[in-house]
Order: sequence, then C-alpha cells, then structure tokens
Amino acid sequence: MHHCKLGETQLGTTTVTLKRDNVTLVVKNVLAEVCEDCGEYYLSR
Repeated sequence: MHHCKLGETQLGTTTVTLKRDNVTLVVKNVLAEVCEDCGEYYLSR
C-alpha cells in the first residue's frame, strides 16, 4: 500500500528503527522500496 501518492518507489536502502520496551535497535542499509518524494519505505518479507 502506497500512502504518499505523489512519488514512485525505487529500490534503495534505508535505516529502520525498531523499539520495544526499553530497547531500541537501529538497522542501517536495509534493502527496501523507497518513495522518491516522501522517503517512506516498504519492506518485503
């Protein structure tokens, strides 16, 4: 589902931040489809 509706997605990398309780995990260079307009990313399974 694409929320922005202004840009197209392109294969690229992003940083994903996961938070649970008192733990924050930052994963860099995650392969994703990234919106060229707003930067929102979409991960595959």
